[in-house]
Order: sequence, then C-alpha cells, then structure tokens
Amino acid sequence: MLPLYHPTRALQLYHIFAANTNVGKTIFATGLCRAAAIVAEKNKKKVFYLKPVQTGYPTDSDARHVRNYSFPTVSTQTIYKYPDPVSPHIATEKPPPDDEVLNVIKTHISEFAASVKKTPGGVLFLETAGGPFVAMSDCRLDNPPASIYLSDYVRYVDIMCIRHTQFLRYVLHLQSPALQLPSSGNLQSDFYRPLRLPTILVGDSNLGGISTTLTARESLHIRGYDIPAILLFDNPRFSNHELIARHFRSLSPSTDTEIEVTVIPPPPAQDIESERDAERMRAYYKEVDEYLVPVMERLNKKHEERFDRLEGMEANAKAIVWWPFTQHKKVKEVTIIDSAYGDVMVTYGPTPADQTATAADSAPKPSPALPLSTVSSSIVSYEHFDACASWWTQGLGHGNPQITLSAAHASGRYGHVIFPECAHEPAISLASLLLSTIGRPWASRVFYSDNGSTATEVALKMAFRSAAQRYGWEGDAARRVDVIGIDGGYHGDTIGAMDACSANVFNRQVQWYEPKGAWFEPPIVQVKKGRVCVSLPGEMTSEKSASIEYDAVADLFTPRRYQSDPLRKKYVQHIRTRLEKEVRAGRRFGALLMEPVLMGAGGMVFVDPLFQRSVVEVVRESGGALESGMGLLQRKEGTWSGLPVVFDEVFTGLWRLGKRNGAELLDVTPDIATYAKLLTGGVLPLAVTLTNPSIFDTFISSSKSDALLHGHSYTAHPMGCSAANTAVQEMERMNRRGDWEAAKLDWGVKTEGENGDWEGPWCVWDKKVRMGFGVGFWVGDTVE
Repeated sequence: MLPLYHPTRALQLYHIFAANTNVGKTIFATGLCRAAAIVAEKNKKKVFYLKPVQTGYPTDSDARHVRNYSFPTVSTQTIYKYPDPVSPHIATEKPPPDDEVLNVIKTHISEFAASVKKTPGGVLFLETAGGPFVAMSDCRLDNPPASIYLSDYVRYVDIMCIRHTQFLRYVLHLQSPALQLPSSGNLQSDFYRPLRLPTILVGDSNLGGISTTLTARESLHIRGYDIPAILLFDNPRFSNHELIARHFRSLSPSTDTEIEVTVIPPPPAQDIESERDAERMRAYYKEVDEYLVPVMERLNKKHEERFDRLEGMEANAKAIVWWPFTQHKKVKEVTIIDSAYGDVMVTYGPTPADQTATAADSAPKPSPALPLSTVSSSIVSYEHFDACASWWTQGLGHGNPQITLSAAHASGRYGHVIFPECAHEPAISLASLLLSTIGRPWASRVFYSDNGSTATEVALKMAFRSAAQRYGWEGDAARRVDVIGIDGGYHGDTIGAMDACSANVFNRQVQWYEPKGAWFEPPIVQVKKGRVCVSLPGEMTSEKSASIEYDAVADLFTPRRYQSDPLRKKYVQHIRTRLEKEVRAGRRFGALLMEPVLMGAGGMVFVDPLFQRSVVEVVRESGGALESGMGLLQRKEGTWSGLPVVFDEVFTGLWRLGKRNGAELLDVTPDIATYAKLLTGGVLPLAVTLTNPSIFDTFISSSKSDALLHGHSYTAHPMGCSAANTAVQEMERMNRRGDWEAAKLDWGVKTEGENGDWEGPWCVWDKKVRMGFGVGFWVGDTVE
C-alpha cells in the first residue's frame, strides 16, 4: 500500500552514474556490491543491484556480470532489456513513457524495501546507463582497424556473456549525443531526479578524464544530487585522481564538498579463453575488495551522519529559527523538507503509529502526506504535494533544470553587480521581455526590487509623487495622502504596504500601523448549487442577503455585461457617492490600489470584475478632487487620468488566472503594476514594478533629490533576472505551444474568442479530480 523508494536510516539507496561511457561502471558496481555484502556480514543487511535499462541483451548483461562475480547473497534485477547495443533512446522503436519507466523503478525499489522491512535493513545500487549526458555505444568488429584505442583498464564487457564467437569485443571510446531516456528525450540526470538518491560517480581516468569527471559532478550537483564518493581506475600515466581529489580539498568544507576520491587497480587485460579470463576476474575482484570495503564503510558513516542531521533538524529549528506567520508556542511538529522536485516535496518525519501496510501492495503514486518508508527507523520519508506551491511561487515546478542552470550561469558570470547607472544583459533582457508581454501595450519602464511588498512600496511612492505633482500637493507634506482600495485586500508586510490595507489580523497588532485609505466592501462571486452568484455587500443593499445569479462564470467577463448589466449603474453610483463623502470629510487620495479579480492573502476572494472595473472608471473620471475629467475610454495612452491606478499582480500575474495578468480579465490597463511570486519560477526573490511614461516623467528633473530614491543592495541581481528570463519565456512558450489546450477542453472551454475574450473557467487539474475536492469558488454544485 505504501511505496518505499527514498532512503531511511536502515535503507541505503545509491545511484551509480559515470562521467563518461566505457569507464568501468559495471566493474565498480560489482565491486561495490561485493563490498556491501562483506560489510553486511557484520550488520546483517541485504544487498540488491538494479539495472533499469540494459541494451545489447542477452549478449550484454550487467546484472549477470554482477551476479557472476559478487556473492550469492547479492540479488540482481534488470527491468528493460533491448537487443541492440546502442543508447537507450534509440534501442527500441516503441519505448515506454518516462512516467511508466520511473514508476516501475520505484516499484522495484519498494519491493526490495518491503523485503527487508523485518531485517536490519538493506543496500541497493541502481546502475544508470552511461553518463549523465553521454549515450553508451560499443562496436563489434571481426577485424578491428589498428587505430582503435583499446584500454586494458576500461572494461565494460563481461567475457562470460560471449557465446559461439571467435573474436574479441573491442570497445570504442566514443563521445555520443546526450543520453535520452525512453520517449521524452529527457536527460538521464533529469529523469532520475525525482528519486535523488545519493550518487556514486565513476570517474574517467583516461586523457581528458579530469574535465569529464568534474563536469559530470557539477552537472549532477547543480541538479541537487549528493555525491559522497568518486571512484576511478588507477592510471599512473595521467593520475587524474590526484588533481580531482586536490580540487575538492581546495573547496570550502561542507557536506556538498566532502567527496571521497578513491582509485582501484584496473582489471587485467581480457583473455581470449573465457574460463581463464573468468578466473583472472575473480582474483581481480578479491584484490579490489580491500579498496572498496573501506569505501563502503565510509558510505555507511556518511549515511548515518545524514540521518543524524535529519533527526536533529526539528529540535535545532525550534531552538534557533524564528518562522514567519508562526505562533511558536503552538508548533507541535516541524516538516523536515529533504528535497523538492516538480510538484512534490520529500520530507522526513515520525513513523505514523497506525502504519502497518507493506510497501509493495500498490504502485507508487505521490499524494499529500503519503508515507514512503517504514523500514525500521526513527524517521520515515513522505511525499507531500505542494498544494500552496510554496506560497504560490512555483509555476514551473521545484528544481526546474532550465531555471537552475540559468541562475547558475548568471552566478558564475556575474555573482552580483551594482545596478544604479549600470546595465547587465539579464536585467535589460528581462525588462524588454516584460514590457513586450505582461506590460504590453501600456508600460514603458521596469523598476526592480526584491519582493511583492517592496514592489508595492515603490508603486505607492510613484503614484503619490505623480498625484502630488499634478494636483499641487508637493509642498503640503503635513496633510496625509490615502489610497482607495478593496476591503480584504493585502499588499505585503512592510509598513507602507500594511497602511494601504484595511485592518486585518496581519497588521492590526503592529504598533506603527495606521490605516490610510478608503476601502470598498466588494461584491464577491461564489458558485452555489451550480449557479454563479454575485453577492452584494451590506453597504450596497438594504436586503439581508442580496445576490444576482448568472449562468456561468464566463458571463461575468463579457464586454456585453460591462455595457448593459444593471449592476454597473448601481456600482458606479455607490462608488461615486462614497468617494464624494470621503472628500467632503477632508480625505485626499493619491492612488487606487487593488488586486485584480482575486484577493489572495485575504482568503482567495473572487471579486466581481464589473465592480473593480467600475472603481477604475469612477477614479479615472473623477480624479483626486473628484471633479469631472477625462473618461476611461478617452484616456490618452501613456498618461494617467484621475488618479494613478495600481494593480497588485504579485499573486494574480504571470498566467496564474489563465491570462498573463488579472488586468486582461478586467480589460483595463493600469498605470502601475507589481509582479513577484511567479517571476523567477520559484527560485529566487525578485519583484518588478511596471509603469507608464507619465509616471516615470514625474521624477525627471535636474535635481537628484527629485529622483525615485529607493533601492536595495541586490537590486536587479543577475541570478534572479536570468532565472526570470527563463521562467517567463517558458510560460510564453507553453502558451504558444498550446500546453493548456487539453485542460481547457477537459473543462469545456474550446477556444478563446475572436477578440481574446475569456470563454470560461478552466484548471490544469483534471476536472474529475478537482471536483472531488469539494471546495472552491467556481467548480460546480459541490461548492457552497
């Protein structure tokens, strides 16, 4: 019932990757299985060898080689067997899907884990096919040319496999294309990343092997793999291991750089007589035991140290960390996150008291808080679906390799560099990209900051200065300037952003909090028994519970509704009357600030889009003095009218709601807009505030003191900008490619209208799954 495919204290699981093809990976796998079996005689653990993909079968069989030269206590298994001795991505015309392959691998690991559940534990080695990015290739020749490079110590073949042949198998040292796993073309290092097993890297001791070994290590390391050991053949001619070991010794000590580099003697030259060759290999492996048994003992020690750290992490966190939004007195259990990939977080925690099922009873399928391991240990592994996307930052999934590599490249190229009066490619490229996508056609400038709250502070400074200059308030600092907003909205935790919100649990306990605004209680959208209802607030109606019904959510966004719905007149009258009253009471307003369509931190409140559009219309018509001015439709592009309109798109922006931003759903362009959460794909903190030309021009003069004097040390940091470039481009590519069309069809949304009108709600979740949740604001008659 419960899959078991992550390590526990009692269950040691290892990947075996190689830095290149033909570097003896199977020989090292065999030696490690032998060493583990020898050490296991003391701790009574079982040893298992797993080969997911074998090409060249049955002539080639790595599992058979391990079985022939290790001990009877070592179990071996091969999952997929292909006759052609080529890279796995071309070994079969009908490869199984990646998900299927990975689930089968998980099942085999789970079955092994279940088999050792009532024992002291086990050790499993999973041998990959070739290097992280290099495809395996070999060549069989009856008359090999003299130019073939033969290595006495690079021995991938198993002489015991050769039947009825009169020739030796020569091994070509070939550089091959990137290794592609069955069907999708994923790199092997990305394919196995959901498992993230501790990785033993077999290095290359040949000429050029230093580069391939260090490159392979860095490629795996940057994808989140832990590499406790690098193993190589001893090659006195090049002595690659000496420089590799010296390199790691030169790095700052950490658990990431504590890598043991070990060499073993190369295998004997292949003997044409099979029995004699087999005897020489058996003698060779006995010799190798004295080198690899200490390696296995060190791996055991590192494994124990890892689980010591995991088990102590909860107490350490409670002792030294101050968590945000947390009442520490109420913290009972700390979620220890070991890694995350895609939509899933792998965590460790106490064993559930009622957990009695075995692992192999069901296929491994991630689900919220699903226990993954129960082999005897004080903590076990779980998989949690990251339902809140880690505070709504994960748009492309955890550990996205493209974004990771983009950030790493920028880190290596720049680190961080100062930004005022400077320019670097990631910042300029990102600004151009944002202006051509989420800022099109209204925005002309991009201001960088570090988070959504700060982006809001910047937006308010921009808006207030612009309104003050236009309406002659600049010299009147004593009189307070307020915002117009929506009750229940939230814009961040910095002082100015808190003051721009009505009182709530987040801000009312802060001593400096002073509400500075007039907030409208909004009409909200709900779905009750299959009907879409707009519920009016008490301040807009005398009825106890007034609501208007619509056939579908899509009806709320049609241009026809904006023009003819009777609610529009009611909304406009209510908004104008309220604002006139506030102005007569002496209030001065400098901006309209709101989250379009959906208020996130306020409780996922779906605001009637017609109401928000009406607020924008009244504010732009009435201005700071609420006098008649330029209307919404007559506003000159690039200028603001009435008051600057600020959209907080920190949550709603960048395709969260199926459009580039919430403004598109309202069919209204703001004067200023803020973006953050999804901007870097969930890798680094970065925020932007976009503005139109008239806002920017407010700050232009010959005096430095008139400039926007706001910034932070890491403004426009290259790593964040580079990650954001990749993330935003990927979102745009997904939209162009039609990645969401299947989801739209599942929800009955065929296409967008000719004018880009939104034709209905849809979700990337399967409709049946989503409906099964039983909660939400627009998914049918299960919602109340």
